[in-house]
Amino acid sequence: MSDEIWKFLYSRDYDPPHFHVKSKDGSINARFRIDDGSLMPGSSDIRNTVLKRINLWYSRHQGKAYDKSDLGQAKSNASDQ
Repeated sequence: MSDEIWKFLYSRDYDPPHFHVKSKDGSINARFRIDDGSLMPGSSDIRNTVLKRINLWYSRHQGKAYDKSDLGQAKSNASDQ
């Protein structure tokens, strides 16, 4: 699996509010709830080490106010702080 993963928010996506996580190599395609960071049903299987990285990113960004300019396709590295 690639170490490179991206987080996406789509402004016109369906409820509940969530973000998408995808890997460069396509092995990860998952959705996480914005309110509590939980993995949503129907997401791909994620290794525990990768899940920990995503949870760390979520905890650092939890509660961030997103305005309309933030809700476009946002690409960032998992190591973003």
